[in-house]
Amino acid sequence: MKGFFLVVPLIVWMAFLDSASAQSNGSIKVVSKPAGAAVYVDDVVRCKTTPCKVTKLSEGRHHIVVVKGTLVDEAFVDVRAGKVHQFQAVLKRANPEIEISSNKKGVRVTIDGKDHGIAPVKVNLKSGFHKLVLDGRFVISRQERILVGRENRTLALVLQPSGIIQGKIEPCKSKITLDAEVINECDFSVKRVPGRYQIAVKHPDFPALLQPVVVRAGKISRLEIDLSKPGKTGSQKSLLFDRKHDAWFWSSVSIGAAAVIAASTSVGMFWTLKSDADRKYETYKASNSRDIQTESEILSLSGRMRKWEIAGWVMLGVGLVAGTSAGLSWYFSEKQKKAAGAKVAVYPLYDQTMAGLGATVLY
Repeated sequence: MKGFFLVVPLIVWMAFLDSASAQSNGSIKVVSKPAGAAVYVDDVVRCKTTPCKVTKLSEGRHHIVVVKGTLVDEAFVDVRAGKVHQFQAVLKRANPEIEISSNKKGVRVTIDGKDHGIAPVKVNLKSGFHKLVLDGRFVISRQERILVGRENRTLALVLQPSGIIQGKIEPCKSKITLDAEVINECDFSVKRVPGRYQIAVKHPDFPALLQPVVVRAGKISRLEIDLSKPGKTGSQKSLLFDRKHDAWFWSSVSIGAAAVIAASTSVGMFWTLKSDADRKYETYKASNSRDIQTESEILSLSGRMRKWEIAGWVMLGVGLVAGTSAGLSWYFSEKQKKAAGAKVAVYPLYDQTMAGLGATVLY
């Protein structure tokens, strides 16, 4: 009995939360001709077969695409909390223009296996789904399944930067692993996101070798390892002078990148809120009557805009400081490297019970 009195308030509370959530969200009832189409809301599938009702949509403008094979219809629907909106889709074939761009230069665009050149590109595509591949020398390849509707569309894709590790390993029959990933060729070139890695080389006739590799965006790290020649076993040309400068540099870059992302998010939120505020203000102005609720909403949006604006400027300042810090770390690293005037040759240890590195300084 005691358990019953504990469960009942919990059920009532959950029902209250569900009711509050329903009142703060809206829904769209979708009917299509022909029926049996899938419904995508903001590029996410929300319904597999029409007619259907898409629920729990946040208040605001949503992009609706209804697709069946190569037949499609799309629209933007302004969803209001607690309202059920209607969208009757008339599916037709279309051939809109799609513009594809990237945040990196020299990125090649391939659609459905066909090369379309270097981004940015504009191409007319049939309505429906297509396979998009973006790749470049110093970026991580990205594949997307894109949905083309009836309207022209711009796709601005963000690619991860990468560096390249080029290695030449002797003897060629050595077992080579890069952070536990097996490399099957002794003369290889692989792309990796910026960071610190370890390459391990094993051969039954020679001591094992483990060597760190630092990958930088837009740079090539070259490795030449010959287990049979101790004095020429390892070299990498793209490290900073020491770990202190390396940690300083990458910490500054990470902070700067995070600040830039935060600043970009702040700018995006500011303009989104500004668009909503402008729309509400124009509606209020056209009504020629005072609406206290609308005035309150406009003031609330204005306050939120101000907060995002301040956050954007602060993050921009943090990014500038971090960029300056990264530049100083590189400058002092190069200065210390020139002052040292020494070269480091890495060779494998000859103790068969150990796998590691030894180093000698040559003047």
